[in-house]
Amino acid sequence: RMGEENIKKSQILTIQDIFNNGYNIFSIPDYQRAYSWGTSQRKDLILDIENVLEKQDYIHYTGTIVATEQAKEGDHQNFNVVDGQQRLTSIVILLATLKNNSAITKEDKVHITNTFLFKGRETGNTKRLFVLNGALDEYFFRKLDEPNYISEEHATKAHINLDNAFTEFKDWLNTKSSEEVI
Repeated sequence: RMGEENIKKSQILTIQDIFNNGYNIFSIPDYQRAYSWGTSQRKDLILDIENVLEKQDYIHYTGTIVATEQAKEGDHQNFNVVDGQQRLTSIVILLATLKNNSAITKEDKVHITNTFLFKGRETGNTKRLFVLNGALDEYFFRKLDEPNYISEEHATKAHINLDNAFTEFKDWLNTKSSEEVI
């Protein structure tokens, strides 16, 4: 059968597994639409996360992420995200926001950074682990380090959606006690 060797079985993975502890790099190809999730989709994601936090045996299926394997760079495997990029982008924004929350430990901040955002930063050999498409990526890259950064010159709907996502996730995390966040 044609192409059968390229079909891999689907499997249920945690977000940490998806990022392979910081050794998988995900890029959104230019042909994909820009970040478009609004408040209602982010609220649904937050509700799902709250259910996971509140219910001991609750397992949440966040949906499908389809990625195509690209060239490998040293220890890092590159992937293009074909489906699930809105969800994955939102999760990365949430993790970047969590990294900057005062309720988590320095060790947890380092873990989030090295697993989901940047690898090798301490050595000056930074590899970004999640890259958006097109002109939006430069803005996203800056927001990962400075979530409160807002540029008036970037006023596309996708830029506004990014800004709103960082703000909404920050507001949600600030309402949680440190025991709930960790």
